[in-house]
Amino acid sequence: MVFATYEQTLYLNIEEGYPLLCITTCPVDANNKQIHSSRHFTVGDRFKFTI
Repeated sequence: MVFATYEQTLYLNIEEGYPLLCITTCPVDANNKQIHSSRHFTVGDRFKFTI
């Protein structure tokens, strides 16, 4: 959990400091070398998490 920055508020139509779910991925290849990395931000009340 992180809190929205000013720049994120411009894209997500939320207020600064609003809670965001942050998911970071760093996939690797067969040699354990990182292929790329990404960060995905989801507005705290706009997702459903099911186990």
